[in-house]
Amino acid sequence: MFTAATGLAILHVLDDAFIGKQPGTTSGDHLLAAGALLVVLGGSLALYPRLRPGARAALAVVLGILITTAGAMHVAHAVVDEAERSDFTGMLAVIGGGALIVLGLVVAWRAPTPASWKRRWGKRVAIAAGALLVGFYVVVPIAIAIYVTHTPREPIDGTFSVPHEDVSFETADGLTLRGWYAPSRNGAAVVLVHGSGGSRLGPREHARLLAEHGYGVLLYDARGAAESDGDPMGFDWTWQPDVDAAVEYLKSRPDVREGRIGGLGLSSGAESLVEAAGRREDVRAVVAEGAGLRTYGDLLDLPGADSWITLPNTAVMLAAAQVLAGWPDVRSVGDFVGAGRPDRVLLIAAGKGVGAEDQLNALWAQRAGGRVQLWELPEGKHTGALDEEPEEYEQRVIGFFDRRLLGRS
Repeated sequence: MFTAATGLAILHVLDDAFIGKQPGTTSGDHLLAAGALLVVLGGSLALYPRLRPGARAALAVVLGILITTAGAMHVAHAVVDEAERSDFTGMLAVIGGGALIVLGLVVAWRAPTPASWKRRWGKRVAIAAGALLVGFYVVVPIAIAIYVTHTPREPIDGTFSVPHEDVSFETADGLTLRGWYAPSRNGAAVVLVHGSGGSRLGPREHARLLAEHGYGVLLYDARGAAESDGDPMGFDWTWQPDVDAAVEYLKSRPDVREGRIGGLGLSSGAESLVEAAGRREDVRAVVAEGAGLRTYGDLLDLPGADSWITLPNTAVMLAAAQVLAGWPDVRSVGDFVGAGRPDRVLLIAAGKGVGAEDQLNALWAQRAGGRVQLWELPEGKHTGALDEEPEEYEQRVIGFFDRRLLGRS
């Protein structure tokens, strides 16, 4: 039963990486992640017969939970959108994962127990404590990493009320990204980048506000999201070629004048645009709302970073996500805040955000030494500034773009 269930997981890994791969990707893009997963699954097959019953049960349950999590991402995609090839083997992986969980529980139930009630209950307490530790430090962070790197695509089932064109453009690594563009009336244009697990639908209200003030707006689906090519990725670690391609697209537009390109990003999109502004001189203004924890180093910068509870858990999650994403080079947003020309970045941070965004944004602004602006909303929600403070948002954000892109005082 263990071999059959694990075999379904191996089948899905091979299909997802090399046969039913995402549009625009190649088998080489998945070698690291697929290789790591096959080593784990193959090693589990070799190890299982040599283990004692308790260890067998633990291995089966842990592996079952992780396999079920990976397969569930494909089930979710098939429910919300048209099923793809890898979704079907993902469903088989769910069956295999569920079988492993049941197998582990049965093996644990049938495992021999000490005759003495003290030893019996002592063993049960030790197993329960071990299960909690393994769950918190291994299962949960790896399951989160699986979710982040296999986020189901969000179908484009809505419209954009601003007059616009359907557009597409190519990234340097050969992916086609799709989105909407509303032409500029003032010679300036802004790239809008959505957050984790979203699509171009997310920043539509922000785009509408900018368009009302004459700005051209480009909304697109990041790689692996909605209608764009590429592998799904909740973090923005692999999004720099997307931002570069979007900026180059705007530079090719006849309605956009030289030196008048900016960006507005939400959550992960904010992080990708801050990095782009630190790398590119032609991105003259960036509004970054909800940027937060991106690397292990960010976690170390936070108060209470010496906590033995939080650090290992987050480290496992980030490491697992990097392996599954092909180990991209990741740097803290703080490395790019304040880089290049001064006053090019407006940070917006909510007190009720995620990833300790209020603390990190305040730290980054302090380190930048006045080279960036910071708008803090202690009672605000993550990426909710426009909804919660519409008048002040319009004043601050439009005023910022007007100064940086149009030269208005």
